[in-house]
Amino acid sequence: MIARRLLVCGLLTATCSVLVCTGHHSIVVYAARFGGGSKDLPAALAVDATGHAFVVGSTYSEDFPVTTSHRKAQNLSWAAFAAKLAPDASSLVYSTMISGHGMTFSTAAALQPDGQIWVAGSTTALDFPVTRDAQQRQFQGGTPGGAGDAFLVLVSDDGREIPYATFLGGKGDETVTGMVRTSSGFIWVAGWTTSHDFPVTQDALQTEFTGRGSSGFLAGFGAKGKMVYATYLGSGGSVAINAMAIDRKGNLVVAGNTSSAVWPDNSPLGGTDGFVAKLGSSGKKLLMAKRLGGKQTDQLLTVGVTSTDKTIAAGWTESPAIAGFTGHRNGWIVILGANGSVERNLAIGSSGFDEVRGLAVNKSDMLLLTGPSDSPDFPTTVDAFRHRGGQSTQAFLAMLNPESGQLLFSTFLGTDAVEGYGIQRGNGVIVGLQDAAYFFGEVTGGFPAALGTFWTPQSNGSTDTYLVKLRLCAQKKGERAHRLLENSLVVRSPVRAQGAR
Repeated sequence: MIARRLLVCGLLTATCSVLVCTGHHSIVVYAARFGGGSKDLPAALAVDATGHAFVVGSTYSEDFPVTTSHRKAQNLSWAAFAAKLAPDASSLVYSTMISGHGMTFSTAAALQPDGQIWVAGSTTALDFPVTRDAQQRQFQGGTPGGAGDAFLVLVSDDGREIPYATFLGGKGDETVTGMVRTSSGFIWVAGWTTSHDFPVTQDALQTEFTGRGSSGFLAGFGAKGKMVYATYLGSGGSVAINAMAIDRKGNLVVAGNTSSAVWPDNSPLGGTDGFVAKLGSSGKKLLMAKRLGGKQTDQLLTVGVTSTDKTIAAGWTESPAIAGFTGHRNGWIVILGANGSVERNLAIGSSGFDEVRGLAVNKSDMLLLTGPSDSPDFPTTVDAFRHRGGQSTQAFLAMLNPESGQLLFSTFLGTDAVEGYGIQRGNGVIVGLQDAAYFFGEVTGGFPAALGTFWTPQSNGSTDTYLVKLRLCAQKKGERAHRLLENSLVVRSPVRAQGAR
């Protein structure tokens, strides 16, 4: 059966001002949008060596475009999805859903060199499609309306098979929020749990749940899915890990938020603070834990590392003490040296509500940022696609020099067209080959008409996934910034996604 929704990918069709790199390459390579008739929320992205983009997230759409499915339940509910796009985003290579009779949300992913992809999140489905060799075959429980158990799934390179799938959790709720794969094929997952019986190992850094709300957790799996290590992380209050990264030495870096009076230290800065922690490559030694923020509410949602092992964490702050704070809620960026010292602590945004939800570090150690903003005066650069948001909330895309704090590029991404309820959110960004950056997020209403791209009609009120590939060049020492260029590109024809339901 041909899926009702279309996957449409295109290039700029109208003459517009764009930033160019050496060789006069346009900043926009492609923009894609896909989804079904309800809500589709992308959460993670990976890109392979040939430029295929893998988008992972959650869908409530019964007509989500799929080529194969591992969805047991036919009733309307949330399901995880994984989709692989062609290198030019002209078509779907595959798209699949994963769920049982319950709600399943995918929140993290890690790609293998062979094209298989690990997908993780949370599920309330007792009949989630775990495999015979699963680390944990039985659903352990969760609170009514809660997250249920965490899960870890391996999807084959064509999306048709699930070579491995397991539950991970105790009698409370848990979800995976971060995942990394080491060069040796080891899989690390991190997240939060309310389970006092989470399956930690005997050699855990922290063997007991000692908080009053939630605790962070960290778990390591071998290449075949056997869990070899698991530990709690955090005590004394509610602690949640929101993101995870790995440095050159194999050390594990996590970021999140804490309301604990004693963890990571006994000097709370506000009601909820951000934190960054670094553990050794085995997860058994805590190398650094730093509480960060101001006197109000602060959260760190994403984290990355530079080539010199500096840690960059980002999220949002409501604390006026953060340098550059000007609104009700601003995006927040913290740069820590290799020894954990704070080198830069700044806010990005303006008069409204702004958040940094996605962060990546490119090969020049420049920061790529994205998130939602409803500030019409959000700072943009002269070469921006859009300088003001036509809708109440729009995604922003930015590149920032971490040494100087200077915005090298900043733009809104959206449209002035009124097509029902219009909103865009930036959810994440990753770095690809040859200075490419992949920004992804959610879109409701027209997208992105301001760039002249062509899209098929979107269902009223539905939320789709978008993916924009840009080519960004960091300014090198001694070079002058490239100027604006008037450029016209030709649109690609739409491609219908094939699939069976």
